[in-house]
Amino acid sequence: MEMSNCRIDRGCTVTADPHIGLIGCGRWGRHILRDLLALGCRVSVVSVSDESRRYAREHGALSAVGDLEALTDQVDGIIIAVKTSLHYEILKQTLPRNVPVFCEKPLTDNADGAWEIADLAADRVFVMDKWRYHPAIELLAERVAAAEFGRVISIDSHRLQWGSSHSDVDVVWTVMPHELSIIRHVLGRIPPLRSALGEWRNGELCGISALLSDSVGATTRVSDNYPVHLREVRVVCEGAVLLLDDPYADHVNLYRLDGERLPSKLPLAEKLGVSTEFPLLRELRWFCDYLKGGPAPLSNANEAAAVVAMIADMRAAAERLRNSGSNEC
Repeated sequence: MEMSNCRIDRGCTVTADPHIGLIGCGRWGRHILRDLLALGCRVSVVSVSDESRRYAREHGALSAVGDLEALTDQVDGIIIAVKTSLHYEILKQTLPRNVPVFCEKPLTDNADGAWEIADLAADRVFVMDKWRYHPAIELLAERVAAAEFGRVISIDSHRLQWGSSHSDVDVVWTVMPHELSIIRHVLGRIPPLRSALGEWRNGELCGISALLSDSVGATTRVSDNYPVHLREVRVVCEGAVLLLDDPYADHVNLYRLDGERLPSKLPLAEKLGVSTEFPLLRELRWFCDYLKGGPAPLSNANEAAAVVAMIADMRAAAERLRNSGSNEC
């Protein structure tokens, strides 16, 4: 059987539209299928679900099979969109194919497994940190890098919601990777963890508030126990505050700090325009371009493993604090 022309040892030399193996075609995988087809890719799907395989065939997939062994060897790259708890197992099964892999975040749900994957394939496993491709986060990173408003003092990134659509792992595993990827992208690093406070419901972790700091302070909070949906990223610089308070907005709000601040008078926000193109489409386009010889995706396996390790440290710190007292609701 003819093999893919994007094997790592031969380099990525795809000239036609890439052939992607999509593992998982559930709630999120269907969005990935849609966007890959919109980008002109050929897609072969792997799913254990009869209904998902039927959906894939009816919506443009070249084929849909029930297990990874049945996936053609002719794929140029693989995208993993299965449950978080299955990431490690599926990654280990895909690595012998020696093609680039784009895995939904987090890389795994345990630090040892994440570092193992990074050790095995740091040059060809990448994580789909979609917020690093969000136009507003790109703008924040560019303005910070240019020191346009002076030194960065702090960054906050929060996502609070009611309930979770994931049944296998808690909201800390599914959402905290977003917050850490935003902090990394804007600052160019993730500062060290200083403290973490857990939020507990019926004995289960349902949120974490964490403080990270070095020369810049960073706070992040995630919870699925919050009655109002909140998604906010705020960067405080010496000369301005930049605020993204709506992920679908066509702008970032800029509040300059060069005038008098009165408690009863909020300064008029300047609107810094950004594209509203969805970050999922942008990151998939980047991966497809990588298969054709372009630059690698933004979050490599080592960075992704470091995020998993940071979350594991947060969870352990929150557990220690809980055991020293109680913060369960």
